[in-house]
Amino acid sequence: MKKLKVAILYYSSTGVNYQLAQWATEAAQSAETEVRRLKFRETAPQQAIEGNDAWKAFHNSEENK
Repeated sequence: MKKLKVAILYYSSTGVNYQLAQWATEAAQSAETEVRRLKFRETAPQQAIEGNDAWKAFHNSEENK
């Protein structure tokens, strides 16, 4: 039987959807599927990110990965 392929597409500004995508990836991997997790790139202006502490903190943490 062919292995099921799953794509998890997400965007996260403060980390909530990032965490959900991680959990979905782990669940799919435990079911022995081929999983790709893809993050949509940030398109917000830097000024908007700088104006929100939670967004800024998550944005900076993602840049280090």
